[in-house]
Amino acid sequence: MKKNSLTVRSVTFAAIAGLSLGIAAPGSIAVAQDDQPAVVKANIDFSKKGSLTIHKRDLNGEKAIEGTGGTQNAPGKPLSDVKFKIEKVNIDLETADNWAELANLTAAQARAKGIDQGFQAQEGTTDPNGEVKFENLPVGIYVVTETEAPQGVIKGAPFVISVPFTNSTGTEWNYDPVVYPKNTKAEASKEVVDANKQIGEDITYTLKTPTPALTGQQEVKKYVITDDYDQNKVTPKVDGIKLEIAGETIPASHYAIANDGDKITITFSNFEKLTANPSSQVVTTIPATVKAQGEIVNSADVTFNNPNNENEIEDVTIPTNEVFSYYGEVNVVKKDAGEEGKVLEGAKFEVYRSDNATCGDADDVRILDNQEFVTNAEGKLKIEGLHATNIEDNNKIIDKTYCLKETEAPAGYATPQGKAAWSSFKITANPKKEGEKVVAGGTIENASLEIENKKQDTPNLPMTGGMGVGILAAIGAAIVAAGAWFARRGAKN
Repeated sequence: MKKNSLTVRSVTFAAIAGLSLGIAAPGSIAVAQDDQPAVVKANIDFSKKGSLTIHKRDLNGEKAIEGTGGTQNAPGKPLSDVKFKIEKVNIDLETADNWAELANLTAAQARAKGIDQGFQAQEGTTDPNGEVKFENLPVGIYVVTETEAPQGVIKGAPFVISVPFTNSTGTEWNYDPVVYPKNTKAEASKEVVDANKQIGEDITYTLKTPTPALTGQQEVKKYVITDDYDQNKVTPKVDGIKLEIAGETIPASHYAIANDGDKITITFSNFEKLTANPSSQVVTTIPATVKAQGEIVNSADVTFNNPNNENEIEDVTIPTNEVFSYYGEVNVVKKDAGEEGKVLEGAKFEVYRSDNATCGDADDVRILDNQEFVTNAEGKLKIEGLHATNIEDNNKIIDKTYCLKETEAPAGYATPQGKAAWSSFKITANPKKEGEKVVAGGTIENASLEIENKKQDTPNLPMTGGMGVGILAAIGAAIVAAGAWFARRGAKN
């Protein structure tokens, strides 16, 4: 059995890793100190095999704890499906002089010394408990790299660790260290407010994009928000875009906005407020005018530098969810109630929205009141760009009704009065789903109405030879007889 006797002092792992683990270092590493009094004599067994256990946690704003190298009750939620790779470095721990440089050794510096080709690099993925264990590790210095992470998880910095480590008191060697490197799980989201908005009116998109968690002197150096929209169905109002962080408006001078036809790009040049608010959210509001009906899909993403990447070459891109708005139409045909197949031109209507299933109530709201709706020569009327009556604001289930009120009948026909003047209809959105997730490809059931009019009642004219003619003749005869009587009376006198 080959052993080497070394004087040990405690050196935090944060100092060794350079970029640190976020959750503070797991214990200490042995360093030769010829000019300092010995704290404890410790013997490394170079023939012994060790292990390394990694626990990945999403701190979600919780404070990191100081690592000990052993199992701890660390804060945060376990992160599964994070992939790690460990490589052994060409540093001979049997040479006392090599220990002196370990305190400030970064992962990049360790790699620069060369990877031990005699050791087969190992890879592993965290389980549902956020744990992965590497076993049968020879004594030595290892570089640990996070190679893959689930969407929204910002990969941690590579770090250096020795097997073995000293325990927390520096009294003995720990050949099976346990570390808790920090991860940040960042999510971006999108919302749409389109309730009661029709074609020609503005809906509002709200993006919530994360700022990275920062430690020490780390800072945000890149931040780009991209919004993808359907230029055939909406027109964003670039001048109305606003950004906030921590409840404060971000000055427009801090970023530039470009509109490329189907994509809005917001690129930051001043990162002061972003760096000052790590693990926060940038809230971006984008108003847009609805200009065509159908399913309207919108999504976005944010890209920023990964502050944990020591070479600053890896950016992080986090997409938002998709949001959906649904718009359809109603098709009206105006008919003669008494003559089959006859259609009527010139009927005039108004459109109202009801928050229940009835029409003609005092609280019905007139919509599209800047337009005139009149049936054409074919008796037809199409009203487009009406919001669906069963879903609004992306996924809110509602039950509203549209009401069509006839305000003027075609010439020669009676205008309906009271409840008879109203016709109700609905426009139904049918989102497409993959499992529980709504995806693009939904359909809209448009409405159709057939509305009849009765001809207007008029007085009947007398018929030739009928009773009317007889009455006129009798009156005429009476007048003639009266005239004759007055004539005879005058002759006698």
